[in-house]
Amino acid sequence: GEDIVLWDELSERAPACAIHVVQMKAQHAMVSDLLDQLEATLPQWRAGADAHGRELVVLAVEHLRSSLFAHLGDEETEILPAAGPVFTQKEWDSLGEHYRASIPPSRMLMDIGYILDSMTPEEGKEWMRTTLPAPARLLYRLIGKRQYEAEQRALTERQVRFTATARRQVDREQAWWLENRDYRELFATELEDAIRILA
Repeated sequence: GEDIVLWDELSERAPACAIHVVQMKAQHAMVSDLLDQLEATLPQWRAGADAHGRELVVLAVEHLRSSLFAHLGDEETEILPAAGPVFTQKEWDSLGEHYRASIPPSRMLMDIGYILDSMTPEEGKEWMRTTLPAPARLLYRLIGKRQYEAEQRALTERQVRFTATARRQVDREQAWWLENRDYRELFATELEDAIRILA
């Protein structure tokens, strides 16, 4: 999303930030390459989960993790201070909309788990109660939570700490759910699936 929505505009509006934009684009390309490398290690790991396959996956994840931490740190220190004053809230929201549009519908409910994971259990219950419409809460409990837990089991046991940038993204996603809590058509297919499961 940043590559499409943010970088070129930021270079125009804050020319002093152009060198950092070039750096961000290069880091995005590197992360994309690292994701491809990780993807290439998965077939051997899935086939037998032997020690060599496992080590290849761990190594690829570690490279990706360290690159992402460096990138997110650079975004916080170099990009956000320059971008904050030159972009409107509406433009920041469009970045979130672009992100949500890129999420396959099959992942939307599972992604609620990532939002909840950033909160205490009490905060999560309150956020679910005040933000999500009843159909989304039901669908998360029936489908999304199991998907999220299965994905968590499949990932490495390392915990990734939230950076301030990630925290802001979670906050934007929470705001989107709050704004769209009455948009029941968004969950029509999932609700039909849940009704079939319960029947």
